[in-house]
Amino acid sequence: MIGEKIPVRTDSAGASRKFLHHLASLGVQFSVSYPVPVMKAPMVARINDKHYWQPALNQGGNEREDAWVVNATDVLGLEDCPEGTNLYLRAEPLHPGAQATLLDADGHRLTAFLTNSPRWHGPTLDARHRARVAARTGSRR
Repeated sequence: MIGEKIPVRTDSAGASRKFLHHLASLGVQFSVSYPVPVMKAPMVARINDKHYWQPALNQGGNEREDAWVVNATDVLGLEDCPEGTNLYLRAEPLHPGAQATLLDADGHRLTAFLTNSPRWHGPTLDARHRARVAARTGSRR
């Protein structure tokens, strides 16, 4: 199984295709932040439909009522990524004082990450990816 014991987590600087292919060649799992892709209207409509989303988990493994995760690989597509790479989006309310961007929707910040983890449960993968942020900042979100 791909890198069961060695997950590599990075910010978006680690999302270069060359780096991802290198990690895959070493047989390790990766979870890297990814710049939110510019989306076309039909894609945004599907992504905004919470029917396709799952509740995000906090670091304790409990569902959050105000954050969601979706595997957007089939909707947005990926080019030149290692086989088995998936693109996940997370939507959560803007933090107080945060400036909205063009890609934020309905008062929610959209973030993205790429992973080649063989696990299928998006919220668990998201919580694992976000643990990097929690460890660095002391956040428990």
